[in-house]
Amino acid sequence: MTSESKLKLATNTLTESELVAENDSVWLSSKKAKKELKVSDCHLMHLRLAGKLQFRKEGNRFYYLIPAVNTTDENLLR
Repeated sequence: MTSESKLKLATNTLTESELVAENDSVWLSSKKAKKELKVSDCHLMHLRLAGKLQFRKEGNRFYYLIPAVNTTDENLLR
């Protein structure tokens, strides 16, 4: 990660293209992650707390790293 990327993370100014991770996964907001995974707010929180979802917090927002190819992984939802 370059120093410019670290600065953008620190200042919460990620661009749309930076939301796509190197391994074809996408950083989604809580609202979009819930829609893609077809889960409730509560279940999304439990997946995060259980360590089943990679996430990052920017200010008061959570972003989740969701695989772009298969967003409804059955093992993840258990």
